Amino acid sequence: MKCSFQVFGMSALMVLVSGCRLLQPETPDERNFAVNEVHASRNYNARIRQIVLHYTVIDFERSLAVLKGETGRSVSAHYLINDRPNKQYPDYIYRLMPEDKRAWHAGVSQWGRDANINNSSIGIEIVNPDGNLHPYPDEQMEAVIFLLRQLIERHQIDPVNVVGHSDVAPGRKIDPGSLFPWKTLYDNGIGAWYDEADVEALRKTITAVPSVEQVKADLGTYGYPVDATPDADETYRAVVEAFQRHFAPGRIDGEMDLENYRILKALLKKYR
Repeated sequence: MKCSFQVFGMSALMVLVSGCRLLQPETPDERNFAVNEVHASRNYNARIRQIVLHYTVIDFERSLAVLKGETGRSVSAHYLINDRPNKQYPDYIYRLMPEDKRAWHAGVSQWGRDANINNSSIGIEIVNPDGNLHPYPDEQMEAVIFLLRQLIERHQIDPVNVVGHSDVAPGRKIDPGSLFPWKTLYDNGIGAWYDEADVEALRKTITAVPSVEQVKADLGTYGYPVDATPDADETYRAVVEAFQRHFAPGRIDGEMDLENYRILKALLKKYR
């Protein structure tokens, strides 16, 4: 049907329309806009830079409920690793959210230049009542290694950035614990570890522990948050304990001894 128009008075600009309905303009949601992806920027970096390992304290079923948000606690993780698969929960590895989402697993934390590690990490909770007292079962660790290999390849994670909760939150957290097998992970191509040959060479050249200021500087260069709290002495001891828990778990006392320092310098030589 044709529309007929009559114009009455140019100053009034009144239009009478008969026999048709004026079409409403399309909204932005209704229009078909093309997204041009030809011009890509080179100015970006990866969001995921660390993998943080935890132990759960509680069993698998309760851990699953907590991490899914069923108990009201504001905590979550990307993955949960079972310790004893059963008929109800037959798998070792459970993904609880997409890796590009921000999980609430690290809390107040820092590693290297990154603060608030939740923003830049994947969190993995491993079922264990206390990794400082209870060894991790071999099959569970095989599952951890399987998962970590995939994550490291997918996100190109630096070996130094495969860390424990205690590394990024020293003094506040002690997981995954002194019994967590970091050397086993390293032997499977995961994470960082020192070379014994470097430590042996350093036994000839480093014969005394330097000043606390120098040790703190070296720990900070590796990644540890040496200035995380106002109490410098307390922070220093907590960071040394975290370092010992990861790389020298035979004695965890917050005192940087000569062998500990040689290990630290060997790590710096290898990775920094």
